[in-house]
Amino acid sequence: MPEPIIEKHGPLPGLGSPLPSHPPRPQLRADQRAETREPTREGPRLQRRFKTNDDKFNIPKYIVDHFKDLGLELEWKRRVIGGKEEDYYITELRQNYWEPLLVEQYPILADSIAPFGQKSGPIVKADQLLMVRPDYLCQDARDEQAAMNTRLMNANRSKMKDAPPGTFERLVDDKRIGPAIRKSHEPLSNDT
Repeated sequence: MPEPIIEKHGPLPGLGSPLPSHPPRPQLRADQRAETREPTREGPRLQRRFKTNDDKFNIPKYIVDHFKDLGLELEWKRRVIGGKEEDYYITELRQNYWEPLLVEQYPILADSIAPFGQKSGPIVKADQLLMVRPDYLCQDARDEQAAMNTRLMNANRSKMKDAPPGTFERLVDDKRIGPAIRKSHEPLSNDT
């Protein structure tokens, strides 16, 4: 163990006497540590419901399937930003037929998704509100988003074709190549 600076060099300038030394801590025996980990009471060993790396917004598959059979889809939507309720956003959601999911309407949620002890009202977790709407409306929204993405990709593709010669060229292995336009969605490779 290295020698403490105070004992080696004496008191630090302007501080007077050296700091008092503390007695060393007693060593813990391995069997003492094992004793502290033993359960302190009789009965069944309890297990935690959630671990620290669990997703608190996860909706169990059997519940998702149950609502899918009813023709409904569940999603978490923001309710509060910066401590203020998002009234405009909630109104916009309701105009798009999203409704808060109430525990009393679906008692199956009381033990699995709703906060502990909640028996009524909308389900809120960490400023997120669980909402429901018909699945055909959700599919329409996904189709609309896919169509918009396709239009944007086509517009960008046409811009690349209309670009002046040499604009998108680059050197790869001492060869000059033009743009490689792909129409699929996949991760880019790092070989270029």
